[in-house]
Amino acid sequence: FLFSEVNKFGESIYYGMQVKAGNISGKVNSEIDMLIGQLNDAFSMPFYLLGNQNPHYISTFIIVISGRFMENAKDKIRHKIPSELLGNVFFWDNEKLLELIEKNWNK
Repeated sequence: FLFSEVNKFGESIYYGMQVKAGNISGKVNSEIDMLIGQLNDAFSMPFYLLGNQNPHYISTFIIVISGRFMENAKDKIRHKIPSELLGNVFFWDNEKLLELIEKNWNK
């Protein structure tokens, strides 16, 4: 998913989100290498808004899963991506999703 918001300085900030069902394991031959490839592509490949020829890039990437990050999955991802991206990658699991729903759901 791609989405954006306008920050307090009036600048558009673009986000990339990869959503997966289930748990993400830190084991060998896990989905981690695929996620890292998707993350690297998301930051390096431009995208274009409809009716606009200018390239845009994401500044934040969120990995969302419906389950849990198992074993050392987050640590493996953090160690395999460029260090300059570390502050721009977030991990949301089912607990974080429930927290966001509770906080933001219109009651």
